[in-house]
Amino acid sequence: MRPNVDRYDVLAKPEKPEEPPKPAEMTLANMETRIGRRRARMRNLLADRLQLVVRRQTKEMPVYAISVAKGGHIVVASPRPL
Repeated sequence: MRPNVDRYDVLAKPEKPEEPPKPAEMTLANMETRIGRRRARMRNLLADRLQLVVRRQTKEMPVYAISVAKGGHIVVASPRPL
């Protein structure tokens, strides 16, 4: 954890509560949409009340793939717990 980080609890109540989804509407896409709307409302709340702005960016970085060799893995158990 980073030192000198302040943490706050934000309590907020929506003006119009969102109705829970009906069982037939509980698809993955629908749930992702609902989560996205909640996140957008939270970003708006933080920007309005605390002047906090969230910036998102995409960044390309190197990626390493771990695979098992042709002869199988050679990983052995540690002689003592870490």
